[in-house]
Amino acid sequence: MNLTQADLRLAGERPFGRMIEEAGKSNFNFALYDTNRDGIVTERELGFLIIDNGTQRMAANRPTTPICIRTRQNIQICAKLALAGHRPALSDMAHELSHSLGTTDLYGDYKLSENLSLMGNLRFPYVDDDMRLFHLDPWHKMALGWHRPTILSLREPHMGIPLHAKASDSPYNSYILYDPARGNREFFMVEFRTPNSTSASGVTRAIYDTDVPGTGVVIWHVNLGSNLQPRNLAAPPHHVPGIFALGAHLSMLNENRVWQSGTTTPPLRWNDGTSAGGAKIWVHNFPANATDITISVGQQLTAQVPPSAIALERDTDRPGADILNRETSTVDQCAALCRGDSQCRAFTHYHGRCWIKNSVPAARPLTGATSGVIAGGQFENDTDRPGADILRTPLATADQCAALCRGDARCRAFTHYQGNCWLKNSVPAARPLRGAMSGVVPR
Repeated sequence: MNLTQADLRLAGERPFGRMIEEAGKSNFNFALYDTNRDGIVTERELGFLIIDNGTQRMAANRPTTPICIRTRQNIQICAKLALAGHRPALSDMAHELSHSLGTTDLYGDYKLSENLSLMGNLRFPYVDDDMRLFHLDPWHKMALGWHRPTILSLREPHMGIPLHAKASDSPYNSYILYDPARGNREFFMVEFRTPNSTSASGVTRAIYDTDVPGTGVVIWHVNLGSNLQPRNLAAPPHHVPGIFALGAHLSMLNENRVWQSGTTTPPLRWNDGTSAGGAKIWVHNFPANATDITISVGQQLTAQVPPSAIALERDTDRPGADILNRETSTVDQCAALCRGDSQCRAFTHYHGRCWIKNSVPAARPLTGATSGVIAGGQFENDTDRPGADILRTPLATADQCAALCRGDARCRAFTHYQGNCWLKNSVPAARPLRGAMSGVVPR
């Protein structure tokens, strides 16, 4: 079927309906795609992408005119059409096809979502046949029923929680961070993104995210209307979409970078400027090729207890004293949960589930289980050991301070006082200090 340039400028009007009519007159069997056998094929059953040779990079999504077209098999086509020129970006074609499923544009004046979501702007320079790839943001995946995030309250701390990228050996995951008092129309979503396509086990996967701008955490600020669809936060000429990525300085200008290893956000804020309870997000340190990381969320974020401070026990259970149980794919993830919780003294990982414990229950044999213990050590109550400091870091408990010392080969002693931990490379003389707790680590 030949169309003129004038026809093509009518994107979605009668000429494109005529294309479906012409296809309907052929032997193409649309009935095969009528999955619910109601005599109607919609965009939920069959995607339509029309590519023309009269335009270069044009891309759009329009309904057919008339709204429904009947084929020779007596099937009605009532669908939206994705349209593209003959040299568009691959992501633009995917973007327009996704509109047929109900996605919404996340454009805006401040480039907040560029190259972080298929529904955001494609960052220039824009070239013919642009092959850059980005997958959808977590809100759209949730709205389409492809993904179910874990919901966490910002009124509670969450330490050492795992995030998995698309290439991970574990399923991709994300979190919703919300305040119950504010309801379900404004919240944050957190995910881990990386262009790395090879998992820790060496498996390479097609992740369709090879051009995301960096490896790290992406934080999305979600604002929904009464229909639970994104609502624009500002009208033109200063358009801000209802879902946008919080850039690497929580700035609203050209900040589409990810939050990298070891970074901590400023306190999160709602759109009215009020504080989200003082909560921050800390991205724990991770290697450049990571596909699995951990983060902590809360007001007081503490340093990690290193893995070397945990003694693993294979084929061992420690039943009882549970304060939390959660699905985790690996022992390392379970250990990270324990290290990040100031109450945790031990954990058991068994059949994909992690139990963390506030004491050290007696060990029992259990094939396939792995347990771990963070030893508390012997403390010197109301004692300081001033001097010889090699590190000072905020830590919630003396147990964590002791574990941090055990995990550092340089450390010979430590002091914990008023929420801070000092590690020392020798054993200074002890002095009385009410509220301080010190300890010596044999080497």
